[in-house]
Amino acid sequence: MNTLAKLSDTLNELMLLNGLTEQSLADKSGIPISCISSYVRGSQAPYLDTLVKLAECFNCSIDYLLGRTDKACEKTYNNPVAFAQRFKELLKTNDCLSYSETFGKMDISKSSFYEWKRGKSLPTLDKLVKLAEFFDCSVDFLSGREK
Repeated sequence: MNTLAKLSDTLNELMLLNGLTEQSLADKSGIPISCISSYVRGSQAPYLDTLVKLAECFNCSIDYLLGRTDKACEKTYNNPVAFAQRFKELLKTNDCLSYSETFGKMDISKSSFYEWKRGKSLPTLDKLVKLAEFFDCSVDFLSGREK
């Protein structure tokens, strides 16, 4: 099952368990109802900041929402640091590869790599999962929610 489909299934399950409708989730999270509907149907992928809001609403990890773990991980998370900051930290700690080798191995474009590094854009849902796999970390760690 792909990440978007798993997110859809998890959102539907969590909404049912918490007695939430799409409208009440939109009200609680501050995410527009049209976006919530798209995520629940699995027709649109949320950005990282939206994933953080959804995880906070359900007091779970982003990795749980994406089906990367079966444990909801109910705990207190940090206020997220900027993705660019965490990305740079990961690049420093994994400095055995040059930047060109790194984005080549991650199968991302050079421009995306440098935009993420400079904080000009955020990775898509699929790229977030690829980054977490590449760096062997959680998406919550990438978002700065975990230390």
